[in-house]
Amino acid sequence: MIILRTFSKIYGLAALRVGYALASEEIIHNMNKIRGPFNVNKLAQAAAIAALEDEDFQKNI
Repeated sequence: MIILRTFSKIYGLAALRVGYALASEEIIHNMNKIRGPFNVNKLAQAAAIAALEDEDFQKNI
């Protein structure tokens, strides 16, 4: 099973195209074999981290 989540709607980061996958180690290993070398740019990474660290927002979700 693979669970995919996006930051597009709940965090308002649609333009940055950020998301994540939850899966077994084996599946993630196979996904990493075929992904591109630069999945997420630095700006998108910083925005996603800031969104996850916003504790006040997290409490209101």
